[in-house]
Amino acid sequence: MQKLEINFNVVVTSPPCNCALVKWDAPTAQTLTTTVKKTPADTLTISHGTVNAASLQAEPAIRICNGICSSTTTIKAIVDKETNQIPSFMSLSNGILTVNSQSNSDVKNYELKVTMTTPDSGDQVFETVKVVLNVCVITHLDAPTQP
Repeated sequence: MQKLEINFNVVVTSPPCNCALVKWDAPTAQTLTTTVKKTPADTLTISHGTVNAASLQAEPAIRICNGICSSTTTIKAIVDKETNQIPSFMSLSNGILTVNSQSNSDVKNYELKVTMTTPDSGDQVFETVKVVLNVCVITHLDAPTQP
C-alpha cells in the first residue's frame, strides 16, 4: 500500500465585529401620577434600557468587538399603547415626558410604549411607562374678602 501525503494550510480568521448583536434589557417600570390642571405640569425623565451583559459574550462576532460597541442611547418617541400616538397633552423633549392636561376628559391610566434608539441594534421598544392622570385637586382656597 502506497502512502499518499498531501500538504495543506489551515487559515483561521476571526469574524468581523458585529455590534448589531448587542441585546438590550428593558429599564425598570416607571409610573407618573398627576392631575389635570397641575401647575407646573409634572414631568418624568424616561429611563433608558441597558446593554444585556450576557449578549456581549454570546457569539464570536460580538466577543471580538472587545468593548468597542457603543451603549449610548436616545429616547426617540413615546406613544399610548392603545392608540400608538402620544396624547395631545403630553410632550417628549430630550427624554423628558411632560404631562399638561387641562381637561377631565383626559383622566385615565395611560400605558405608554417607549422607543429607544441604539447605535447599532436598531430601535428598541419597551412598555415600561405608565401615567396615572386623575381629576384636579383643589389644595387651597383663599377666603373671600369682606365687602
